[in-house]
Amino acid sequence: MSLFQCQVEKLVFGGAGLGHLKGQVVFIPGALPGEVVEIELQKQRGNFSEARLVRILEEAPERIAPQENHFHCCSPWQILAPEKEAYWKRQIVLDNLQRQTVLCHSDLQVRETGPRLGYRNRLEFHFTQVKNRLRLALHEPASQNPIPVETCQLGLPTLQRASQELILLLDDAQLRPKEMGRLVLRGNRNGQAVALLQINTAAKQRLTSHQRNWPQLDFQFIAYSESFPKEAVSQSELFEPVTNTRIYFGGLGFFQINPFCLEPLVSVVGEWIKGEEVLDLYGGVGTLSLPHAKQIQSCMIVEEHPDAIHFAQKNTKAIPHFQVTFSKVQQALKQIGVQHTVLLNPPRAGIANQVRQQLLKVEPKRLIYLSCNISTCARDLKDLQSCYELKCQQAFNFFPATPHIELLTILERKK
Repeated sequence: MSLFQCQVEKLVFGGAGLGHLKGQVVFIPGALPGEVVEIELQKQRGNFSEARLVRILEEAPERIAPQENHFHCCSPWQILAPEKEAYWKRQIVLDNLQRQTVLCHSDLQVRETGPRLGYRNRLEFHFTQVKNRLRLALHEPASQNPIPVETCQLGLPTLQRASQELILLLDDAQLRPKEMGRLVLRGNRNGQAVALLQINTAAKQRLTSHQRNWPQLDFQFIAYSESFPKEAVSQSELFEPVTNTRIYFGGLGFFQINPFCLEPLVSVVGEWIKGEEVLDLYGGVGTLSLPHAKQIQSCMIVEEHPDAIHFAQKNTKAIPHFQVTFSKVQQALKQIGVQHTVLLNPPRAGIANQVRQQLLKVEPKRLIYLSCNISTCARDLKDLQSCYELKCQQAFNFFPATPHIELLTILERKK
């Protein structure tokens, strides 16, 4: 094994430390700026390398002790002091945007609300065995190697307790990792929780028999084989109050992970959609638009996932000026009008190319773009800058102790 010394210069998109070795860029997960580290080169990818951190020779003052032994599986920035986390997230956003687009505020602020641990309303586990006992597991980064864990402290306290109680019951039922897929736990700040276990048919039959002897659970438990049954969608129903609006969502559907950070974000969105005709693309259950129902003229939510559609329809049932359209956004392009304020909250892949081209063709009056991937956001803004100017931009730290950040960008059509 050949080892090399390297000085870490900065943190980059994805969370790794960046250094140079023999004139070539090298990415080092787990290393912090200013540190001198010993590394082992693992992968050569074109003009850069990826390395494994072997030893820290000179430690950065902002390095702190992680709260969990498995932090590298769920929140690799547990080792970074909170004040430095905000600094580096801001730098990463600016570095990515400024390379590609003029739609970037140099005075960008990173907003954080709520706890740094115990904030996630969704936890997902796999399974492994240790000394013939069933254990919860998280996958090691860039591999399927299961790392046994007790729970994950990023989750809401109710989810942590539910996961610890459930693993004992599943072990007592003599279930084994190969019989199960993933375990998803979803909850809210009111203490509701639901656990959804994917399991093969034979094991599900054994589990059903064993459940007769289970104690009363403080959470809803649903075991399912193959695809998620339609009847379980309503059984996994949860809600979260957002600016005095109760928003319903499902156990397996998309909903913002950090409810503490959601209200400040929704409040900013509300400032830009009052009195407007709103088109909510990639709208999910209507999280960004519903809290402002009394202030807007009309709203159409466009969403493609059945689970989200179910709850979007429930959420808007009593709001006559809201409409829900079950469709891929690419198939609803004719709905985009010049008069619209368009909400965009796409997945990590960003705004689909067809959608970007339609936005440039129609030029709706205002775009409100919430991105969970700064790289694809920079690409999208580069395309949109020919027709739009920047009015507001703010980053929200939805994922403390991780490299992830959400960016809200408000654009208006050029005059």
